[in-house]
Amino acid sequence: MEQEEMEISLFDIVQVFKKRWKFILFPSLAIAILTGIFYFHQPKIFESYSLLRIGFVEGTPIESISSIRDIMRSLPMRQEIANRLNETNNLNFIRAIDSSIEYNDETGLLKIRTINRDPAKAAEIVKVVSDIVINRHEILYSNAQDELDKLLKYVKKTISPVPLSSGINELKITKTTLMVPAFIDKDPVPTKKRLIIVVVFVVFVFINTFLSFIMEGRKK
Repeated sequence: MEQEEMEISLFDIVQVFKKRWKFILFPSLAIAILTGIFYFHQPKIFESYSLLRIGFVEGTPIESISSIRDIMRSLPMRQEIANRLNETNNLNFIRAIDSSIEYNDETGLLKIRTINRDPAKAAEIVKVVSDIVINRHEILYSNAQDELDKLLKYVKKTISPVPLSSGINELKITKTTLMVPAFIDKDPVPTKKRLIIVVVFVVFVFINTFLSFIMEGRKK
């Protein structure tokens, strides 16, 4: 019985498609073409990124990448970025910073990335953000260095001579450094335009087929 129902359903599908193939295919094709025209006329976008090696304090990063991401996306930092880019009064730009700039962990390096229609503008944004991060970390580095100096003075004052096993020599502080300055990719960011067009076409074929079944059902 189930096999018979399945065969009937398949037969119905074929019959509906034969009867209403123009309604199913032509609108779907038209929408796919319009989608293609829209996407192929969109301006090209370009990528820029920089790579920073985060400094360490006693084997621990000066600041975690997740913390950097949260702080740099805060309103005061977004305003600071806008100020340095002469976009102080551009509220849309300040809002967009939250999602347009990425802070990713690339095998231990911080990758600061953005995209823009103007490759030079993308590189300028990345450079400004990189400078802000490095400047913040210079302050954190200086504070950590002061704390280490105080610790060394205290140890040398209270423990003399300092035993080799004390671990003092293992206390190291390194600065955050710029490994790759704002890199401009001259090739536009690739987009999956063809895939999007195919997906739109297939989706609307299914929608129009479903509508065809509804119209046929009302006739009956």
